[in-house]
Amino acid sequence: MSSANLDRVASFTRELAEVASRVLQRQLKVPAGQADELGLQIASQICDEYGGQLIYVPTGFALRISQRDEDLHAYYVAHQRDIAATAKQFEVTVKTAYQRIRMVEAARYALRQGSLFVAEAEGE
Repeated sequence: MSSANLDRVASFTRELAEVASRVLQRQLKVPAGQADELGLQIASQICDEYGGQLIYVPTGFALRISQRDEDLHAYYVAHQRDIAATAKQFEVTVKTAYQRIRMVEAARYALRQGSLFVAEAEGE
């Protein structure tokens, strides 16, 4: 790995630890020194778990859209699958509402079905 890549990895790991520390302080009221130590442990654990993998880190906006899609789907089901009312409630087009509902249903289906290759991958 080049020196520039090592610097980026170290910087990312430090920033990840700082984010974890801020969340621990803000959400759980952990004292700063302890939160910093836990943040480093969390960053280290993430590196151990996911090291060497090429991953995409979504933005917070993408996570909020996901929750909105779940809420949209719940509303759709609760209101007798009235797509027009659902689209109006969430201020999206009917086409977008249908797309988001299909995405949520596909994701749920995939979770229920699992993977044919999980056992094989775990046995390696």
